[in-house]
Amino acid sequence: MINRQDYPKYTINREVISLDVCEFRPISDDLYISDVYISLSACYDHRNGKPLYKDITRERINWYVKVEQTDDDEEYEVLLGDISVIERR
Repeated sequence: MINRQDYPKYTINREVISLDVCEFRPISDDLYISDVYISLSACYDHRNGKPLYKDITRERINWYVKVEQTDDDEEYEVLLGDISVIERR
């Protein structure tokens, strides 16, 4: 017989601590890349509001902008690329 236990509910709160965006650099005639560095904080809170766990993760996100020439104007398409964790404390 399996004994079922009632586990407390946890919530995960993530907030952005810092956000740094680098300048775009060309990859080709119609494609540009930029790196975004973001620091996130994650707290796991018990029902009584006491934090059980907290960390700060610094991530790098590559994102691209593709430029398409239309008859009237230019259109921009944003594409997300690789996401990598740089540091975790």
